[in-house]
Amino acid sequence: MNHALIVGGGSGNGATIVDMLIDKGYSVVNIGQTSHPKAININIVWKELDIIQVHKLCKFQNQFDFVFFNHNASSLNSKNFNPNNQDTLKTWKLIKDWQHSHWLSCQMPYLIIHSIKNNLTEKTKIGWMLSTNMEWDRNGVEEFPDYSTNKFFNYMAMKCFSDTYQTFGIAPSFKKSNSKELLLDILNRVVESDQLDQQLYKF
Repeated sequence: MNHALIVGGGSGNGATIVDMLIDKGYSVVNIGQTSHPKAININIVWKELDIIQVHKLCKFQNQFDFVFFNHNASSLNSKNFNPNNQDTLKTWKLIKDWQHSHWLSCQMPYLIIHSIKNNLTEKTKIGWMLSTNMEWDRNGVEEFPDYSTNKFFNYMAMKCFSDTYQTFGIAPSFKKSNSKELLLDILNRVVESDQLDQQLYKF
């Protein structure tokens, strides 16, 4: 049996990914705040998740054939850059929330991959849900600046980890009426592929 680890697979597009993998015969572990009815769920509270918790939960016996990071975190918007819009305490809280968003979006996936290295092989496929917001010249990328930069870092992580694993990223437009079908088509191609090399899929 093939095994998959999904972060953020309890609902929405994450649940679509888990459903597809289960239909293909995968045993799926879902790490997230929301459970999936057919997955092995490791329930966490995003706001409370830290390095020690990640270390404790990354104790798996089986090898993973497929790993996917579907979660998102963001704390900033462009209005936060006007000093007249917020007082000192609000700014301090915002910085704390910003640090945690960066931890969840960028550092946690990095830590998870390193923590489960003994459960991975050179054939393991590891993917990230990216965004067209990582394109610096795209209109509106500054509206949520930490989200945009987090997604660009995830793209860089995808490229860097490709020296060890088969990596890919998906930069979607979920505003399209057939977005679910497009997502499933990409995932099916990824699962069936014999070799991935920093492949970036857009729709």
